[in-house]
Amino acid sequence: MQFTSERKARFDEVLKRYPVKRSALLPALFLAQDQLGHLSTEAIEYVASLLELTPAQVHDTATYYTMFRYKPQGKTHIEVCTNLSCALRGADELIASTCRKLGVREGQTSAWRPAGAPPRCR
Repeated sequence: MQFTSERKARFDEVLKRYPVKRSALLPALFLAQDQLGHLSTEAIEYVASLLELTPAQVHDTATYYTMFRYKPQGKTHIEVCTNLSCALRGADELIASTCRKLGVREGQTSAWRPAGAPPRCR
């Protein structure tokens, strides 16, 4: 895996903001995830090579945060508050309505398409 030329340029711009390369780890992981839709082993190794880190260091950091995905999923993750206050204001109905509109069950994802890919007709 390598960044597209656009993402590589973005990475180079981000890298300029940090006096220490490793500090750009989270932005680099976001760029990789945005390109692939998830963080593959190859993406983790690539980011490690860019920042002169070991893949283990990158993996350890990535797995600490819940916003990174390790298998293909939908591009957008929707979370709905379901605590007591939200439930009383219709959280369950909102979840059901959203799932119907997206054609998925709660906890599922719709098909992911890479950034820049044309939408598929149904």
